[in-house]
Amino acid sequence: LRPEATDLDARISALSAAQMERAGITRLEELALQVPGVQYHPLGLAIPGRVNSSIRFRGMDVNSQVPTFQLGTLFVDGIYVLGGTHAIPLDDVERVEVVKGPQSAYFGRGTFGGAINYISKQPSMEDYAGELSATGAQFDEYDIAGAFSGPLIPGKVAFRVAARSYETGGM
Repeated sequence: LRPEATDLDARISALSAAQMERAGITRLEELALQVPGVQYHPLGLAIPGRVNSSIRFRGMDVNSQVPTFQLGTLFVDGIYVLGGTHAIPLDDVERVEVVKGPQSAYFGRGTFGGAINYISKQPSMEDYAGELSATGAQFDEYDIAGAFSGPLIPGKVAFRVAARSYETGGM
């Protein structure tokens, strides 16, 4: 997989939903493995816990979980996500933008190393559409996701509803 890149190849990467689906990317951990210079740890490093995830760019890190001290941050449609980044699935994402380097002027504090921005899928103003996916594996692991969208008032108001249920089981 090679993310589409701009002329600033080392600084900006964007992966579309189709690219992520072909590569089997369903979580931020898997996305970080495909984008050079990005590391992600869902359970934090200095302070472990489910809400203390750690996004690092180009190996830079801080030894604090205070949000204003972070070097990399996750955004959904430009809105800051405070902790628990591993709980946000990539199922309902149109594309992911990864911007390396200081982004404080655009995204605000906590982005000295860079930012990851999920861009949500938009509903159609004219047509109804639906998606369904299911995966199963050994040791009680499953993942079921679905979405439905369409117009409420054609050409003016539309909706999109998505849901996901998953279990990782255990050995």
